[in-house]
Amino acid sequence: MRVEPKGVIALKSTVSVRTAVVLLLAVLASVVAGLLTYWSGTNLPVAFLAGGSAFAVVFPLADSVVGDA
Repeated sequence: MRVEPKGVIALKSTVSVRTAVVLLLAVLASVVAGLLTYWSGTNLPVAFLAGGSAFAVVFPLADSVVGDA
């Protein structure tokens, strides 16, 4: 049993580290894809669609690659 000092509140994480890593990878890939698409000269809605598509592709891939700790 763990005893906390008086006045210290123990916080329980609601998101696991694995979930955070998978989401981080997917968000980073979508931001990079969106920025590269926008910088290539296309308009903003197309860049958002490219970012969303990258997220949809990378999330399941990262989910299958990142293992449980």
